[in-house]
Amino acid sequence: SESGDETIEDHQLITHRKLTNKIFGCLICGTQLEPRQLLYECGTCHESYTICTNCYHSDIHPHKMYLEPIQYAVDGTLLDEITYVYDALVNSFELFSNRR
Repeated sequence: SESGDETIEDHQLITHRKLTNKIFGCLICGTQLEPRQLLYECGTCHESYTICTNCYHSDIHPHKMYLEPIQYAVDGTLLDEITYVYDALVNSFELFSNRR
């Protein structure tokens, strides 16, 4: 933000929106879901059928539903020019350390 009060979560959300064009939402109520929120995803239909936690109890879907967190997209450029396996592992841990 302009005042320098941007939190880590704000930065993660900004990065997420820059890196992905994927939007998660509920097919029943139309609510857009953000990273760190939970959604129910069909085990058969997968990403073709996702609903929010509010609509889950009122929905009758024929397949098993799984509760999943929406993860932040991460910037993988830390891994672009890695030559050693050790460096790849260390950078991978750093890359995903803030992902919840």
